Amino acid sequence: MATLNEKKTCSERMENFRRFVWNPETKLFMGRTLINWVWISLYYLAFYVVMSGLFALSIYSLMRTVNPYEPDYQDQLKSPGVTLRPDVYGDRGLQIYYNVSDNKTWEGLVTTLRTFLTDYQIFPRQRHCTKSGLHIRGLASDCPANRTAFLLYKQGAESRPLEVDYYPVNGTFNLHYFPYYGKKAQVNLGSYTGDLELTPWSMRKQQILTLITACRVTEPAQ
Repeated sequence: MATLNEKKTCSERMENFRRFVWNPETKLFMGRTLINWVWISLYYLAFYVVMSGLFALSIYSLMRTVNPYEPDYQDQLKSPGVTLRPDVYGDRGLQIYYNVSDNKTWEGLVTTLRTFLTDYQIFPRQRHCTKSGLHIRGLASDCPANRTAFLLYKQGAESRPLEVDYYPVNGTFNLHYFPYYGKKAQVNLGSYTGDLELTPWSMRKQQILTLITACRVTEPAQ
């Protein structure tokens, strides 16, 4: 009992730990031979490879059930795919307010819009259409069969870089101008950019207005 209750010194404990890590007499590393460690490593490697393959196969099978010709997210919002720009949701919610006389209140909004519009490069039409001017890529890839619900833009003075030239009938756009049918259908069309709707507001200096703009996606009447 005296031997069992005898406390070991720090050097003895360190020596025992060293012999556990590597025993020069039995040639064991942490209680196992080298070949045992090789077999254990191969076993766990094969185990995790099989588990990763099963996980990847299950994810692939689930993704195959998703229709590639429909937008991925359309059940969380009342009007899927419709958003507001400039995007200030994280800072101010859905309210956009600024003071024309104070640059600090609207410089951030202008920067956000300019960054967003970099994907909508303005270029001259390459097809013969009935109206002249410039249009933003993504609104329509070809001349429309009819001119109901087609937006035209033109370059003006520096203070008016974009000007709405045509308003759609009844304030609605035909589905012809919403060509998104999923990523698979857009492969041959290049990168897809959503349609834009610009809402102009007429304001005078020193005028305080509260404007509410609503944009929704509605199904056509059956």
